[in-house]
This record gives sequence, C-alpha cells and structure tokens, in this order.
Amino acid sequence: MKNLSGIYCLSFLLFILLNATSTVNAQQRQRSYPDSIRVEFPDHNAIVVFEMRSFLTDHNVVRNLPAALREVLAHAKKGLPESAALEPHTIHVVVRRPEEKAVIVTAEGHQHEALGARSEITISKNPQPETQILLKDEKIIQLLPPGWKTLIQSQTHRITVYAENFSALEKLAQESFENVVTTIQNDPMIKKIGKKSILARMVIQHDAIAFSKIHYSFPGDFIALHAGATAGVLNEKIYPELDFKTALYFSDRFGSMRQRFELTYEIKFFAQTKAEAGFSTHPNSFLSLSYSRNFRGNGERERWVGVGAGLLVHQRGDIFQGKTAKFYLESDIGSTKLNLVPEFYLTDDFKKFMFGLKLSYKF
Repeated sequence: MKNLSGIYCLSFLLFILLNATSTVNAQQRQRSYPDSIRVEFPDHNAIVVFEMRSFLTDHNVVRNLPAALREVLAHAKKGLPESAALEPHTIHVVVRRPEEKAVIVTAEGHQHEALGARSEITISKNPQPETQILLKDEKIIQLLPPGWKTLIQSQTHRITVYAENFSALEKLAQESFENVVTTIQNDPMIKKIGKKSILARMVIQHDAIAFSKIHYSFPGDFIALHAGATAGVLNEKIYPELDFKTALYFSDRFGSMRQRFELTYEIKFFAQTKAEAGFSTHPNSFLSLSYSRNFRGNGERERWVGVGAGLLVHQRGDIFQGKTAKFYLESDIGSTKLNLVPEFYLTDDFKKFMFGLKLSYKF
C-alpha cells in the first residue's frame, strides 16, 4: 500500500509540473473583427482598412464605402468652416441601432442630423499632427505624414480611412471597390475558409488592381493538461479525489474557445475502518470522457457547460462492485476554478444506482 501511495504522489507531482509548464492559457485575445482587408491608393496617397466580423456576409460594406464616405464628407463640410479643410482632422462615425437618435458634433458645437438618423459623427482637429513610421527588418515599409483620418464603426465592421488632405478623401470617395470584392470572392481558397479569417492587401492604381495578396489565418485549437483536487460525497461517505485531465480546445473564428473534449483520470480515496482498529485507504480510479461548450458572451469570462461518462478502471474496497460506470454534469457556478459536479453511478455490473456530489477545484 505504501508503494502504491508513493506512485500516486509521484504521478500527482508530475502532472502538476506538466500543468505548470505545458498548459495553454485558456484566456485568448478576442477578435471582434477577424477579417481584415487593406486597400492602398498611391494615386491619392490614401489607405483604407476594412475590419469585419464576416466578409462573406457583409461584403457590401466594402462595395458601398464610396457612397458612405461621400455622405460623411458632405456632413463634415456642413459642420466645419472652409479654412478647417486645410488642417488635418479626424472624423469618427459610430453606426448606432436604428432607434437611436443620431447627431453630428463638431469642435464648434454645431449639430446636424446624419445618415438617416442612424449614426453619430464626431469631427475633431488633430491637436498634434503626427508622422507615423512602420518598420520591418529595419526597413521603412510605411510612412504616413499628418493627414485626415475617417473611422467608421459598427457592431459588424470597422473601417479606417487615411488620406493626406480633405481633397484626397473626396477623390477616394469617387473610386470603385468592386474589384476588391470580386478578387476575394473569386479566390479559390475561399471555398475552404471554414473558421479561418481573411487577411488581404491590395494596391489600386489607375482604376485597376496592381497588387493583390490574400492570406487565411487559422484561429488555433489547443491541447492542455490540467490537474485538480476534489471533495466529494458518495453513500454518506466523504472522500478526497485527485484528477488529471488532457483537454482539447476548439476555437471559433473570433478567437474564443467554444468546444472542449476532456479525457480525465481520477482517483477517489475512500477510508474504511479496519477490523483490528485503525483505518485503511481504498483508492478507486475512473477513466472518463466529457464534452463541454463555452457559453461566454462578449467581454465575459468563460462559462463551460458539459456532460461526461466514465468507467471504473481500478477498484479497491466495497464501495463499488463489479463493472461500474458513471455519468456526470458540469455547469457554471460563478467561478472558472470551482465547479459543483453531480455524478450518477451504475455499479454491481450496472444493476445498482448511486448518486454522488463533489466540489472540484482546477489548479
């Protein structure tokens, strides 16, 4: 028994070490807009970046940008004096729900109804004009002098438009983005996109695409090792438990882990009274498989709910007899570490039913 206890202790320390060094952090960076399309216009010294939840369903956002930009610039002219067009400004457009009242606010405090009473537009003068330099391998790959910037944001997309001056913005509003949409739609790899995100860069000169590169990024699935400790109740007996889990996490295209498969090896330690006085410990081990889904909302912590089933693989004492299976539920009780798990056992060659409950803690 002492040798067996030593093996369990060694296994526990080993799994703790693996857990500390190999576990993938489950808190991933959330991506509100997985798809990104960068379009450069050297003829106008302008750049447009589309960030979208789904290009496949919202590609008209790209196609309709010139019309939307013309409308925004028309409202900007109403709210600014003519002299202001000579200095760099930032136009921030937030697309609200249809029932929200929309206003346009300028530095001078003027207000106008905008975009069919569905958007809020803020125009602000850039207090300190900045030149932005982007380096890669000690080489300048992008240099943006002080200029005009337009930001258009909604729940489904975010668009950033840069141009050196207001006149360049107006010229950009006359361009067509039809080629951008059709180039991505006709890419042969898009048929196998699955949950991958689209990362595209295009250069448009003289009304034609001079350069195009489309890349697809997989959000990443993960494998992790976890160790845990439990206090449980079964047949009016309170027992401690150690568990070791190998988990497979599957992400959605927004970078949030939504599905989890776990293979769990758990050791339950039951204490029983000896006939000659004292106590003896009877370890019983289960090997289980479970499936869980993460019902986490935007900005919320993880909320895993799942079901599992297991078989008795190592039996000592008289708590279980013969072939034994168990079924259990995992839910969210307000903590990512603690979980209250009801368990349903079929023992004595699956003929006898027992109910158990345990409070588990994940290291």
